[in-house]
Amino acid sequence: MDVIEVIYYIHAQGNFCHSYLGITTHFLDGDWKQVARLVDCMVTGDQHTAADIAPALKTRLQHWRLYDGDVSRVVAATSNNGRNMVNALGRDGLGISPVIGCVAHTINLCVEDGFKVQRVFAPAGQDPPCCGAFPQKYEVHLPAT
Repeated sequence: MDVIEVIYYIHAQGNFCHSYLGITTHFLDGDWKQVARLVDCMVTGDQHTAADIAPALKTRLQHWRLYDGDVSRVVAATSNNGRNMVNALGRDGLGISPVIGCVAHTINLCVEDGFKVQRVFAPAGQDPPCCGAFPQKYEVHLPAT
């Protein structure tokens, strides 16, 4: 395995006491088959700043001989789109480039924002396009003119 791509994530569960930082690798083996492995999962402190995340990642990557001052074995990193993770992995932290935002995380954020929409607007006298997909009628709130 000459180069790897790593994925980092922090998971904090509601009011529980611990947050976890996980590191997974994805690479092609000698037969060009995709391989994914969990490298590490550790309990983290309550501070999720780049200044706290970068040293923890560096320590664990050094432990696994994936980081030796340059990041030649790590060709890319994927993480959530949080500025703390981007900074910890990128030029302000470990110097990994590129840092790729997780597509699934981006879609999840968009869907969550969509659920926060309180009103559906449509031209006067018309139902919103989505109303035809539901058997029951929903009240449409139109803006006052």
